Amino acid sequence: MSRGMSRSILSLLVCGLLIGLLPVSVALAQATIVLVDPPSRTVNLNDTFTLDIKVDTVTNLYAVDVRITFDAAKLEVQDANPGLGGVQIEPGTFLNPAQGFMIQNVADNTTGQIQYAFTLLSPAPAVSGTGVLARITFRAKATGNAQVSFTSVTLSNDQAQPIVATPMPGSVTILPAGTPTTPAPTGTPTVPAPTATPVGTPAPTAVPPGVGFPYVVQWGDTVYSIARRFGLPPDAIIRANNLVNPNLILAGQVLIIPALPAPPPGPTMYVVQPGDNLYRISLRFGVPIEAIIAVNRIVNPWYIRAGQVLIIPTGAPPVPPATRTYIVQRGDTVWSIAAMFRVTPWAIISLNNLVNPNLIFVGQTLLIP
Repeated sequence: MSRGMSRSILSLLVCGLLIGLLPVSVALAQATIVLVDPPSRTVNLNDTFTLDIKVDTVTNLYAVDVRITFDAAKLEVQDANPGLGGVQIEPGTFLNPAQGFMIQNVADNTTGQIQYAFTLLSPAPAVSGTGVLARITFRAKATGNAQVSFTSVTLSNDQAQPIVATPMPGSVTILPAGTPTTPAPTGTPTVPAPTATPVGTPAPTAVPPGVGFPYVVQWGDTVYSIARRFGLPPDAIIRANNLVNPNLILAGQVLIIPALPAPPPGPTMYVVQPGDNLYRISLRFGVPIEAIIAVNRIVNPWYIRAGQVLIIPTGAPPVPPATRTYIVQRGDTVWSIAAMFRVTPWAIISLNNLVNPNLIFVGQTLLIP
């Protein structure tokens, strides 16, 4: 075999190998996401509004089964088909309803759960791209922050093989009726100087005076740890927030911490809890740390133990923690926002329960620790 022929055969083999690898590289670059669109929204009490369940970057989709949970204390699904029994949501247009079969479409406003399953039928072709799988119309029936999340997402192709997808939850902030809301930016916005709004102001969450104050659930929080932190029985927090399942709270969710009854005049006795320190206790009661040290004659301020009884020289109620919000602008990333507010990216990721920190949206509201 001549040298020139050998080179030609080698070139063909290399080209064939590269062509064979090309679809794999493209497939690896794609990631299918099922998300609530828009991911965050602000509405007024008693408003009716729509959220889309959207699939992004999918190939050969033929059937879908999504299970959704929502805060039934604050949101109510509006029936998309009053002619049928029960409550249904509206089918999307990505999978043509006329070319398939509705397996399940049930919304339960008591438990806050939605089950939606649909499949195309032969000879309908599988669908690729991005589109709306279903549409949910809610009525806002109570103020506060409400989560709309996925408990499971199952996608399959025309060969009944599963399609891996990442679910992205959404949230709704419900303000009192008549409160101005800020629409999501459109077009090419002018990036303003960063502003941060404390959660305790009426903008993100309005709480009637004397009722309590809002608290943003942190990563790893439970109802019981929050109750212990603010010196309340867990039932008080459960009742104040109408929690159907007190074992299910999400990072970024806003809970109302009910106001404590006025303490009797004079100093307060406080039992140190696991994880407490003097700085945290001083913030909780709004008392200078030096006053607690002096009254209790503490020799080493860095050493207090769980179960120790401290005298708090005031009857002031707990001080709510300061948390800020920021609306994502065009070109923002989690890392640029973290640098802007001088916090760690992980703190923003964990506080907002971001499944994919590389995917944030213009107009999305992020909590800033």
